[in-house]
Amino acid sequence: MKRRTRLPDFGVIFDSDGVIVDSEPFSLAAFREAMQDQGVFLNDEDIMANCGLTDSDIVKYVLQKLGKKVDGDQFHKRKQKLYEEKVLAGDLKPCPGAVLLLNSLSASNIPYALASSGSKDKIRLNLNRVGLWDRFPVIISGEDLPRSKPHPDIFLESAKRLSLPPEKCVVIEDSLNGIKAAHNARMKCVAVAGTFPPAELTQADFIVESLIQITVKTLRFLVFEKNFSQGGHSC
Repeated sequence: MKRRTRLPDFGVIFDSDGVIVDSEPFSLAAFREAMQDQGVFLNDEDIMANCGLTDSDIVKYVLQKLGKKVDGDQFHKRKQKLYEEKVLAGDLKPCPGAVLLLNSLSASNIPYALASSGSKDKIRLNLNRVGLWDRFPVIISGEDLPRSKPHPDIFLESAKRLSLPPEKCVVIEDSLNGIKAAHNARMKCVAVAGTFPPAELTQADFIVESLIQITVKTLRFLVFEKNFSQGGHSC
């Protein structure tokens, strides 16, 4: 008698930068320099406010918040070029615990996706550089959808491609905009402290220092525990 394949009871959606790949130092440096090339000098607060946004939304932020008009196409191309130069000259690595968690999810037949506001080229460069391009059956870029984080679109599309309802998915993020997007999608969210300190990530449902602290059991608990309340529980 043929054994029936057990259907997954939940899924996991990963952000890329700062969650799967330790790329935020390269990203933020390229972002700052590309803006400076157009005469826009951003403070740390402005830099952090734009984490998790697409380049088009960053350009809108600069215009609305600072009154500075930026050539979006020039900014995108320059930032991408700077980023590639820094990554190729540096030592890009997977975030601690990333490979172990992916292995655990695969062994437990838990589907997962990668949903990043970054460009397709950046995602491909990052994952190829750390040897993880073939590990993600579902990859969604900020270029694939008209609205970016904190809108829920990218996570809702991820759930759709995983063939799971949104409430059966848990998001792993490192940015404030990502956490808001997860909750706007009606998903639980684990925050990895790195880009932001734990004190600034209290909107997440669970906070960890690294993916090493996350297990399949923890993620399942977050999805299915009815009495679990939001509010930045730390591991």
